[in-house]
Amino acid sequence: MKTFFKILAILLVILALAVVILPYAFKGKIISLAKQEINKQVVAQVDFTDLNFSLIRSFPNFRLSIENLSVVGKNEFQGDTLAFIPGTHLIFNIIDVFRGNYIISKISLDEPRISIWTKSDGKANYDIMMPDSIGTVPQEVPDGSNNFSIHLKKFSIVDGQLTYLDDESKIYLTMKEINHTLHGDLGASRTTLFTQTSCTDLTLQYEESTYLNHVNLRYQSNLDADLDNGIYTFGKNELTINKLKLNFEGSVSMMNEGINLVLTYNAPSTAFNELLSLVPETYLKDYEGLETTGMFSLNGDVKGIYTDESYPSFSLNLAVQNGTVKYPDLPGKITNIGITSSITSPGGILDLVVIDVQGMHIEMGNNPLDLRLKLTTPISDPEIDCTLKAQMDLATVKDYYPIDNTDLLKGTIVADITLKGKLSAIENQQYEQFLAMGSLVLQNMEYSSPAFKNPVVISQAQLNFSPQYIDLVTFGLKTGKSDLQASGKLENYLAYYLKDETLTGTMTVKSNFFNLDDVMDTSTSVDEITTAPTQETGTPASADTSARVPEIPGNIHFVINSTFNHLKYDSLDMSQVTGKILISDKKLWLEDLKMQISGGSMNVSGSYAALTPRTAQTSLLLKLNSLDIPTAFKQFALLRTYLPLAEKATGKFSGSVDFTTSLDAGLMPVYETLNGKGWLSANDLKVTGMNTLVKAAELLHYEELANLTLEKVLVEFKFVDGKLIVDPFDMKYQGIKGTLQGWTAFDGKIGYEMLVEIPRKKLGSDANQLLDNLVGEANKLGANFSIGDNIPFALVIGGTLENPTVSVGPGNGSAKETVKETVKEVINQEIDKVKENLKVEAQKLIEDADKQASALIGEAEKQAAALQQQAEEAKTRLMDEAKKQGDKLIAEGKKNGMLGEMAAKKASATVMSEAEKQGQNGIQEANKQADAIVNTAKASAAKIKADARKKADGM
Repeated sequence: MKTFFKILAILLVILALAVVILPYAFKGKIISLAKQEINKQVVAQVDFTDLNFSLIRSFPNFRLSIENLSVVGKNEFQGDTLAFIPGTHLIFNIIDVFRGNYIISKISLDEPRISIWTKSDGKANYDIMMPDSIGTVPQEVPDGSNNFSIHLKKFSIVDGQLTYLDDESKIYLTMKEINHTLHGDLGASRTTLFTQTSCTDLTLQYEESTYLNHVNLRYQSNLDADLDNGIYTFGKNELTINKLKLNFEGSVSMMNEGINLVLTYNAPSTAFNELLSLVPETYLKDYEGLETTGMFSLNGDVKGIYTDESYPSFSLNLAVQNGTVKYPDLPGKITNIGITSSITSPGGILDLVVIDVQGMHIEMGNNPLDLRLKLTTPISDPEIDCTLKAQMDLATVKDYYPIDNTDLLKGTIVADITLKGKLSAIENQQYEQFLAMGSLVLQNMEYSSPAFKNPVVISQAQLNFSPQYIDLVTFGLKTGKSDLQASGKLENYLAYYLKDETLTGTMTVKSNFFNLDDVMDTSTSVDEITTAPTQETGTPASADTSARVPEIPGNIHFVINSTFNHLKYDSLDMSQVTGKILISDKKLWLEDLKMQISGGSMNVSGSYAALTPRTAQTSLLLKLNSLDIPTAFKQFALLRTYLPLAEKATGKFSGSVDFTTSLDAGLMPVYETLNGKGWLSANDLKVTGMNTLVKAAELLHYEELANLTLEKVLVEFKFVDGKLIVDPFDMKYQGIKGTLQGWTAFDGKIGYEMLVEIPRKKLGSDANQLLDNLVGEANKLGANFSIGDNIPFALVIGGTLENPTVSVGPGNGSAKETVKETVKEVINQEIDKVKENLKVEAQKLIEDADKQASALIGEAEKQAAALQQQAEEAKTRLMDEAKKQGDKLIAEGKKNGMLGEMAAKKASATVMSEAEKQGQNGIQEANKQADAIVNTAKASAAKIKADARKKADGM
């Protein structure tokens, strides 16, 4: 027995050690397999910070935890995070691991953040499999080389978040605080799957409509799963959306040709308040406190095969009877709420869907609303049958629906509209085949709210409906002292609503006086916004971090012809404003908007477009004509920001400014993105008391520089990333000539340089005596120059707009020292000029000597060549003469027989040899004479060059 307990103790120790050691023994192999599976053939950046193994928390199984798993897109989705999961936990059976098989039985995801995005071109960020890995036939692999598999028995999500954005289908879905649990044996042939899912915040948008807005969702069900055949049959289940409960019956089957759906659903409860729970809080305030009565029914079915090309049949039926809604603190009750509606389709294509609202009725006291709508063939050729009748006394709304106690609303709305026919009749201009008639009339409406400075009064507005267009017959608005009248037409409105085509329209807007401050909150002025950059970036800060820039719809084309006799906005005061405003292609365009402003006139053209929900971009071209500088300085923040000298200036200016800049969520310029160019011109420009000129005048002891009157100034400039860069421009004033250039940054820093020439007579006797002495000393050195009538100075302006610095010339000394330094500079410049002239003369002397030497050598070489030529020709003549004599001797010798001929040939050879010798001697003598001529010439040329360099060095 003692032996048994010893053996048992040893086994327990071994088991305990195994629990601690085994995870580390297998860690390397499991990490390798995990990374292999995660990264296998994926076009994405998959990463995680750590892998942890444990037997203790999951004994007798392995627990693999992956920390901070992320999947980040590549290529067109570069930097887009598809998934980030702080904790991913996988459970492996320990026996299978010992056998070399890695079978996952459980998966748990902690706080996963999933973002799915499909672009308008159909490309999706979740499509991360490599192209060559899709549809390939698996290759046979050796046993044990890939023993990784998933046989799930539990899957769970804790506090997840899902974002689904489909630009192609225009669907936007968000789900927050997702908790999900799935139990079952997915490795078996048949099993029962138990699921529980909850989401505290779900929003679903389609196109421009929000169908579910921050709803609470819960779902639990039992599914009988035939995993071998792919058939899932609903058991007990319940879906809850806010207070609305739905039950499902039927099955879902996975088939080769698609998904076979046989489902029915219904709402088991009939209490009207459950249906109202789906209405967003924006429209139905204080849901929990509502007093409601009435009944409703909701049911439907889905039957048939779903594929990429075909849809199953489906139906949805909704009815409300005797519904009432009352807010406990209000006297009125909304009564007689009734709805009979359905959405049906026989299946196949969506063009067979029929939307039928047989009737909808609501009463708010004596204010009824009735709607009937039927829509068929919505895709190919929408056919609509609709009537709307409504009458509303706006003053009674507060009795039925809670509005702010500080708001005031009154007036009447009467609508009676009938639309019946096919859209194709309008497209084919067969207007007689489409019935569209009726009107919507608004009379004596008045609305006041703290959001508006003054009450808004619409005396009358009327819209008339016809097949071709909606006619805005009249529209009259007043607020404060402002008035506005408008009329126009909206065309293609049915195709816009039914087929998302372009809505076109023309409108005429007129006003005698309109002050935008009357309808806008101006607690923050334009001046404060445009001239108060942040210290960190120099960019105006937007107060509302949740603000979004206005977005222009992409499927409208409006032309607005506007005339404002007098238009005001904050510091801007404009009159005779006329021009065209175009809204099209997600942009707003200003086309040659003319106005009188700042004592002159201005034409404005440009555009505005939203780039992202929080950023926009604007481009403007301003053409300015004869604007009064003091008035413009008060009205245009751009002048105060970049051209502060305008504050001390009088006169008129003209010009052109063309720039582009991004705008933040508060529609304020992002100065770092400001780029453009322009020019400004002014006549009789007077600048008085400008601090930089005053400081310069003090430094130079020249008071007249503090107050300038410039006859004509032309300034060209550009904006580069928010910095104003002024090109050099000339100025003249009472004999003073100047050139100014530099820059002003959006954060207020400046850097300018002004070059001025001041007449000597303006500098006084002391300065002129100093000049004469310095010039005299310089001329003693042989400079031989005069200082001239004008003295140049350089004014260097730096620092900031609020605290500029000014220095004169190279230093910051007195005027006397500045003059002295300036004259020394001029003297040095003159000496440099003399040196340069002497250098040029010396170089010319050397070059002339080189030419003379080259000519001398060239002539000698020519004479030498002539001598050599003559010697060659003399030799040739001697040889020719010797040959003649030899030939003659041979001829005479032949007469005396063979011996005589032989003697003659020998004598001829002797004559030729002697002639050759004499000719060669002549050539050698000629070469000697030629060499002597060339050498003599070279020696003379060298002397000429040496004499020239010696003379040049002495200059």
